[in-house]
Amino acid sequence: MARRHRPPRRRTGARCGPGQRRRQPLRECAQRDLHSFVLPPAAAGLAGQRGRAAVKAPPLLKVEMTPFPYSVDLHASLGEARELMDAHGIHHLPVTSQRAVVGVITDRDLRSAEGAAAQGALTVADVYIAEVYVVDLNAPLAEVLLTMARRHIGSAIVTRDGKLAGVFTSVDACRCFGEFLRESFPGDCGPEAA
Repeated sequence: MARRHRPPRRRTGARCGPGQRRRQPLRECAQRDLHSFVLPPAAAGLAGQRGRAAVKAPPLLKVEMTPFPYSVDLHASLGEARELMDAHGIHHLPVTSQRAVVGVITDRDLRSAEGAAAQGALTVADVYIAEVYVVDLNAPLAEVLLTMARRHIGSAIVTRDGKLAGVFTSVDACRCFGEFLRESFPGDCGPEAA
């Protein structure tokens, strides 16, 4: 039986770089370089066990939220809300009525209402945001972050069995991401970073 001549196999996934005969399209080179830069082995979660990746559970909101937040009653004065925010250094304050979460009031809301407050006695009910993002304590953190970004909101009210359990704000998100970057790229973050 005679041997048949086979054409040489085309290599797939040839490396990009100077001195290479076959070049991949620029887009593929950029994607490869981007992935190799953005996802170092530690960040990609590689276990090093015969090439298999470690399976990690996605982080939950309860790990990164601010637990046991302060809250203000719906019928409280704006002065009371301002005092709570200033005393505790916070910018988002859940609003409750008969122990149920009904909204949120922000530092920005209070600043915009200060001019009108001089003309008459305004309460939290006159200024608060009734349509808030309320999420369960055990929600995946990625889902919450993406929803906040998509809706352009600065906070999520966290509940457990329908009761106020915490608050997750954009400051919490920045802290969480800064810690992730510090762990993923240990030598690249100085003491001022994150």
